[in-house]
Amino acid sequence: MACYALCPPCHPTCYIKSQRHRSVRCLGPDSLSAGTEGHQGSHITPALVPSPRRSANYQSTSWNDSLIQSLTNDYMGRAHIAKLEELKGQVRHLLGEAVGVAAELELVDVLQRLGVAYHFEQEIESILRTMYTNLEANREALDDDLLHTALLFRLLRKHGLAVPQDVLNNFIDDQGRIRTSLGKDVEGILSLYEASFLAYEGEEALQNVTTFTTTCLEEFLHDVDVKLELKGRVGYALKIPLHWRAPRVYARWFIDVYARDDMVNPLLLELAKRDFNMVQSAHTRDVKELSRWWNDLGIQKLSFVRDRIMECFLWTIGIAFEQHLWYCRHVLTKVAALVTTIDDVYDIYGSIDELESFTKAIESGSICASLILWRQGGIIANTCQHLKSTWEMHGYQ
Repeated sequence: MACYALCPPCHPTCYIKSQRHRSVRCLGPDSLSAGTEGHQGSHITPALVPSPRRSANYQSTSWNDSLIQSLTNDYMGRAHIAKLEELKGQVRHLLGEAVGVAAELELVDVLQRLGVAYHFEQEIESILRTMYTNLEANREALDDDLLHTALLFRLLRKHGLAVPQDVLNNFIDDQGRIRTSLGKDVEGILSLYEASFLAYEGEEALQNVTTFTTTCLEEFLHDVDVKLELKGRVGYALKIPLHWRAPRVYARWFIDVYARDDMVNPLLLELAKRDFNMVQSAHTRDVKELSRWWNDLGIQKLSFVRDRIMECFLWTIGIAFEQHLWYCRHVLTKVAALVTTIDDVYDIYGSIDELESFTKAIESGSICASLILWRQGGIIANTCQHLKSTWEMHGYQ
């Protein structure tokens, strides 16, 4: 009797082939006796049992197409656009009226944190370059103001202006330790902490600042004299510094924080809220279109494929969130979704024999051919045709 699943318990003989063939040859006792009783010279033909495919047990997506298509966020009408342009004009006027280095730095910083600075790139660039040109004078004007000096350092470096770490010499020693007199300046130390993450390679003193300021800020979290609102900002910064955060995620958090600020500017707050809703509306439109593309592609019908179109899209927002960069988001999302699928072929699903053929076809320069070799079927053919037309449309052969 041939064995098709589990080998019989009474001393079977099993020949297990390597993973290259993903099959098990099993010979039960009946099969062995058949070759010795009246069938001399006959050949025993063992049963081939395909071994099960591996699975990473990925969870199903919580963002299915039906849910995505049901999303609504309509802030793209003419009235919204007209109001946004009006607010932008008022903020440009505000940028032109700002007097003093400290006031200009605070305004630029708030615009960036609120996620609306991209509307005023030329104005901000002009302000910061002027500050860089007059760096020494600005440094003297700020004197012992740790908050604004660290802010000046961070904003200039963030915009690619090579301001030296000497700008901070009034506040730290050669080892990166903070002056004792600044021990209770919570906002100043927080600003210095954020600035320290823009250190260049080899700037050991500035890199040590991160360690010292982190220790100070952690102590402030337990200080009863520090306001709760400020503690919230400190705790948020300690989790992930501003320089490492995704801009849109941070902007959504900071809009609420800024609304509770005693020094809130209603104009900036209204612009930030309206802009956030309009950008989110554009993102909703994008992800709906991409979800339809993914469904039409049909590749998710393969059993091992993960439906992660929403996650892939969210990743692109961290790179290019602006409305006019929709094309960049679309291309990156599609590439990420397809690369994830190919990665799972290698890591999870494919056997060694299949992957060897797959790799050879890729090395020959034809990804489409590799997919066809690996898995015959209309789904793969449709995917290949889509890839081919996409690359050709972008000028690639």
